[in-house]
Amino acid sequence: METKNFEQIGKKRKVALILAIFIGGAERIYIGKTYSGIVKLFLSIFMVLMRHSPYFGLLWIVVVGWWLLDIISISRGTMGDKQGRNLIK
Repeated sequence: METKNFEQIGKKRKVALILAIFIGGAERIYIGKTYSGIVKLFLSIFMVLMRHSPYFGLLWIVVVGWWLLDIISISRGTMGDKQGRNLIK
């Protein structure tokens, strides 16, 4: 039986980064953090729908801040999947 290297098992960092840049929330679903990914997608859609609301600024800060933090943590390699494994290059 062939044993796989632990580093070779897991989700790819480049795929997660591309998803994070273009579809905020999809990267979390991709790495297995489904609930927070759905919440992030919902907040992103809700932000677009509420662009004329007085609360748009606060929602924008939350969504864009979360988006930037995810992009930074994925690119630095500090975000792992649901099981705590690092994303592979």
